[in-house]
Amino acid sequence: MRTRYKIGQIIAMVLVTLFYLFIAIKIDKQIFRWLFIVLDAFLLYRIIIYYNKCPVFIFNDDNIVSKSFLNTRLYFWNELNDVYLSCKEPGILLKASKYEATTLKFNKGDKIILWNDTYSKSE
Repeated sequence: MRTRYKIGQIIAMVLVTLFYLFIAIKIDKQIFRWLFIVLDAFLLYRIIIYYNKCPVFIFNDDNIVSKSFLNTRLYFWNELNDVYLSCKEPGILLKASKYEATTLKFNKGDKIILWNDTYSKSE
């Protein structure tokens, strides 16, 4: 499973970050320059969080491979505890809002969240 909108959203976030950085360079007043630098740092942080929250999942007969920006995890089907086909989970970028998702819970307390509007089947 691959994320549907990952590349487009990341490109949009990077463009906004570059725009804010460009504005920060052009502004003469020091306080506004620091404000835009802080906004850039926050946007870069959100990009990294987004990549970690939306890994690419590869489903095999024996296991599930989760590949994200910083790590790769391996989950085995025999360690699966619960499957919730339709439940509300906190969003990727906004924790306050909950979205429809499929959740796989494993023995060690790990869980895989597949948001309906984020993931799609790929070949």
